[in-house]
Amino acid sequence: HPSLSLSLSLSLSNPLFSLFFTMAAQEKEGGGGGEIMRDYRKGNWTVQETMILIEAKRMDDERRKMSRSSKHGGQQQQPQPAQPLRWKWVEEYCWRRGCQRSQNQCNDKWDNLMRDYKKVREYQRNLNEDGNNNRNNKSYWEMDRAERKEKGLPTNMLRSEER
Repeated sequence: HPSLSLSLSLSLSNPLFSLFFTMAAQEKEGGGGGEIMRDYRKGNWTVQETMILIEAKRMDDERRKMSRSSKHGGQQQQPQPAQPLRWKWVEEYCWRRGCQRSQNQCNDKWDNLMRDYKKVREYQRNLNEDGNNNRNNKSYWEMDRAERKEKGLPTNMLRSEER
């Protein structure tokens, strides 16, 4: 087994600590029941990997909505999975579709996507509110990479084909 060295400022008394790092490195194989080590892909995310992650998050949201809406009579809602378990589900979904990223990588990538999305959304909202008062500003989608960078916006967002 490869050794794992981490510098963490986490409390070892946290019950999720052990679960979180065990799940990040191992997978319970559905058929054989044996544990295997995963070799996660490193480096920049491809567009295909990013699209798989977005699909996984959409499926996770739907799965969680179904779980919440499955009230019968006076029964309580099912508790939502803890965050490490939730991201483990996303990792599993991605892994089955060829995106070999860890739950931590998925979570980090999602946070970065959301940060960039919110910047673009806010820019577009301000542009629309200004209306004709500021004709010098272009839509994010009309700018080239250099113009986006100059305005402090993400340079590599792609527009969805579904509008």
